[in-house]
Amino acid sequence: MKKKIRFIALFLVTLACADLLVGASTKLIIEHAPQTQYNLSNTIQTLFHQKSDILILGASRAHHSFDPRIIQKETGLTCFNGGRSGVKMDYFALCVSSYLNRCTPKLIILDISSDMMEAPKDDQFKSLRCLYGLSEPLTEVMDSSYSPLERLKLYSSLYRNNRVYNEVLQLCLSKRCPELCGFQPLDGEYQTPHVISTKPFTADAVSLSRLNDIVSLCQSHKVRLVITYAPTLRLTTRNGVSQWLAHYCKTMHIPYYDYSWKKKYYLHPELFKDEVHLNSHGAEIFTHEFIPVINANLKKRI
Repeated sequence: MKKKIRFIALFLVTLACADLLVGASTKLIIEHAPQTQYNLSNTIQTLFHQKSDILILGASRAHHSFDPRIIQKETGLTCFNGGRSGVKMDYFALCVSSYLNRCTPKLIILDISSDMMEAPKDDQFKSLRCLYGLSEPLTEVMDSSYSPLERLKLYSSLYRNNRVYNEVLQLCLSKRCPELCGFQPLDGEYQTPHVISTKPFTADAVSLSRLNDIVSLCQSHKVRLVITYAPTLRLTTRNGVSQWLAHYCKTMHIPYYDYSWKKKYYLHPELFKDEVHLNSHGAEIFTHEFIPVINANLKKRI
């Protein structure tokens, strides 16, 4: 009986030590995380470190379309691309809140795709649990979204980092690329012509509420906000997302720039990596074209 008690006590002590070790190492890595091309790296930079004059947000299309190096060279302002693939508007509302708590950028560029405005099919913050307790806005969102039992589990570093600790460690081992400023260029040329979708678009109510939150935050902090629909080979008709965005931005008095029906892009699939993402050459052309838009909006009074 005593052996069993000692074994259980030893196991619990070992578990507690492992939990502390994982928690301490994760915090240390996040606090000193280098810029890499991993999604988690962009998240950490956006939530904790970056203080750029111009912040670019959006899903994978933004991540691969806006080249901050060109923007910095042409405007003389610092710029960071905080795009992240596969996330919804909840995530970007969190990014804006965290960023504005730390600094006041001159301009936020938000590229919106239909996926961002759809209802999430699973837990949007599952891959970000490792950041619980380190980011106040993120912690508040998780506390309001999760059950009491789930919140209790989040106090365990082992639970928070389950399935993502290898990604955290990869931040230390992967190639550093601070010169890209969050941008992820793509190589390769797409050969298939554009397609036109007639599927009507309807914004998810929660995603729309988060978009409204972003607009309100920018207004209250006196930050210029522009919304874009970057080039794509997946075009929509009058009931599509780009048309919905045009109406929304007109109602909310937000500058909106739709590049989806520009012939210089959709008639040239060689500028794309795939159906929705520009390749590095296409991104270079697009970013240069977008410079006058940035300059014009920076001159506007808030």
